Amino acid sequence: MKKIFFIFILTMINSFLYSQSDAIKFISMDFNAKQDYRGVLVYYFYGFNDYSEAIIFDDHIRLSTKTRGEFYPNGNIRHGFSPYTYNRYKGQNNSIGYYWHIPTQGSTAMEYKYENGRLVYWALGEGLQYGRTPDTSLKKVDQNKQSITIYYNYGDVSYSEKYYNIPRTELLEKFLNSYVKIICEIIDIGNTDRKYISTFENNFNEYISLLISSRTKQELAIFRNCLYAIKGYKFSNFTWTIFFNKYLDNYYGRYTNDEVKIMFTENEKWLLDLIIKYENGR
Repeated sequence: MKKIFFIFILTMINSFLYSQSDAIKFISMDFNAKQDYRGVLVYYFYGFNDYSEAIIFDDHIRLSTKTRGEFYPNGNIRHGFSPYTYNRYKGQNNSIGYYWHIPTQGSTAMEYKYENGRLVYWALGEGLQYGRTPDTSLKKVDQNKQSITIYYNYGDVSYSEKYYNIPRTELLEKFLNSYVKIICEIIDIGNTDRKYISTFENNFNEYISLLISSRTKQELAIFRNCLYAIKGYKFSNFTWTIFFNKYLDNYYGRYTNDEVKIMFTENEKWLLDLIIKYENGR
């Protein structure tokens, strides 16, 4: 009985650490990396080890919010407000479907179907969720345990997309690198008049508040300590010294806490207070 209980607890812990939302599980097709028809690499980070779900591109990252199936921001921080939301629907040919919606750009949908563990149907198109004919036609699927490559036509042009897996440790590295860059950009934009550029529509504070309020405790700690690291704070905790030596360009710790605090701008003080508010609520 004790053994069964232990296995149950272990299964629950593992499920919690490596669980995925329905949306990211669908669009990733249970893989954690993809090369699209343009050759662009996309990584699906499932949020293990006390980190949020994210969709990682070479030059930006989409972070999930508290709303299930929603990712924010839409692309790079400079893109301003455009939450990416995902909704399930019943696809054609007894397939399952999801469509993703961007308020400023409309929506598109994807459907697929497995039979006996193999992909037999895949389709993409703007009107699929309304029962319209897909924009693509499936030509061939190459599949093994490590990857699936989908060959299809879009009009008269041939394309392919490959889904595959990379080690979780490599995925975590990509997430942390991208996350620290996002933090640095938030701080940089907030310290200049760029926070009022048209893409933010004067909603910079609201936008950043949503981003921060949706972060995990570990992500909040990274954000808070990054504010200090950028100023050159010398951490007494060697773990943070190692972390920022690895993920923050040109980090060199030389200042005390009191010396760093007088360097903070009004924007940085606002960010710090906001982070601490949510950390205390966790």
